[in-house]
Amino acid sequence: MDRVMLREGFGRNDQYLLPNGFRATAMGCVDGNAVARFCDEGEGCLLQSTQEEGHDTKSAVWVSNGRSDEPQEGCVEKGPMADVEEVCFTSTTLPRYHGTDWERCLFWRKSGVLVVMDRLTVKQPGRHVAACTWRSPRYARLTEGRRWETRTEEGVFSIASAEAPMSGGPYPVTEGRDGETARQVSPELRLTSPLDDDRFSAEAPWVLRQWKRLNAEAGQVVDFQNVLFRRDQQAERPNPVLVRPSDAVSVLKGASTCEGQTTEDLAVLIRGSRQFGGLAVEADSGWPRADELYLAGGRRLVIGEEVSVTSEAPVDLVLKRSSASLTGWIRAAVETEVMVGLPDLKAVRLGHTSVATSGNAVRLAVTPGTQVLHCRAGAGRVSDELDRQLTLAVAKQPHRNPDAAAARPTRGPRLPLRSVWTHDGLRGAGRRDRLEGAAP
Repeated sequence: MDRVMLREGFGRNDQYLLPNGFRATAMGCVDGNAVARFCDEGEGCLLQSTQEEGHDTKSAVWVSNGRSDEPQEGCVEKGPMADVEEVCFTSTTLPRYHGTDWERCLFWRKSGVLVVMDRLTVKQPGRHVAACTWRSPRYARLTEGRRWETRTEEGVFSIASAEAPMSGGPYPVTEGRDGETARQVSPELRLTSPLDDDRFSAEAPWVLRQWKRLNAEAGQVVDFQNVLFRRDQQAERPNPVLVRPSDAVSVLKGASTCEGQTTEDLAVLIRGSRQFGGLAVEADSGWPRADELYLAGGRRLVIGEEVSVTSEAPVDLVLKRSSASLTGWIRAAVETEVMVGLPDLKAVRLGHTSVATSGNAVRLAVTPGTQVLHCRAGAGRVSDELDRQLTLAVAKQPHRNPDAAAARPTRGPRLPLRSVWTHDGLRGAGRRDRLEGAAP
């Protein structure tokens, strides 16, 4: 895959996101799977603006297994992608990346938030170091221990991590330049000062790096989850908060709608087939909220005991609450049969055809293409059940007290020191070093 362009529109202030798919060019850039540019309200929030090689200087994930001398792929692999009304989902993978497969999943609510889910699947067991890096063209700072923000001319662009503690904790906070530590609030979150030695940069960029060090087994998944959003400087709306139940599930609190309004309900972003509390999803991606549901490449959806959708072939599905009904559409690439179960189901219309119901269930014969779906059912009960299941599932997740000091990471047992080489003095005009075990 060469690259993906995500546009809200073609206006000057529309959101624009450019993930790069082609790893190597004549300029020598190594930026496969990196976000080359992200613009909002006519301002550049993330800009690559460099020809320095390596993912560690771009908005990407950098991985090292010590040697990192394996040849890398020239292009990333295209995974499932879907454009479903107000939301968009993409999945791209850089395979055989220093002993891992790096998948980057983008959950984008147009004119709203962008959730980035980076998943590293370890292929070669051993010690690895990974850093999720974000590059801003202007001054940035860490706030609240987990949010990185940079002020643009008319707004504030922020990146909130689902990993770092909410407050600073007992870690040192220092300022520096020329690559020294600018501010450190946790062992995993570090802000680097302007890269003055970057001769190819158009400005003095500031870089956020989120670190993870591990001794991983083959098949283990290491992930980074972040939410990106922009706010007007005078806005007093609450910022979105991202919670990480697992490596393929994100819970977004206070997500913005496409009109820029902030809601207080929960949104769950699911990659692949997952069970999350009373919510079960078998799909490429899912984005359920209390009043609306988005499903891309879906085969099965279960919400509690009363709501279910099953399909023989993958379908894209949108359902929104509208007074006493659920309205949306369903899209299929091939002819398939879809079973829908809803509480108090009275009538169903697929396209221009009314479909007979059997109790609280209906069987739909879906033809290739997109068809309008209207269900007269207990829409309020569906929304309440979805909201209840999401709330219960989130309540069962480990909770971090934002006022509690973060604990220092514990060190493993120290290995005994051993002699590597010895020096037995100068002889004549030269020097003689003798490696232990070598002949004198």
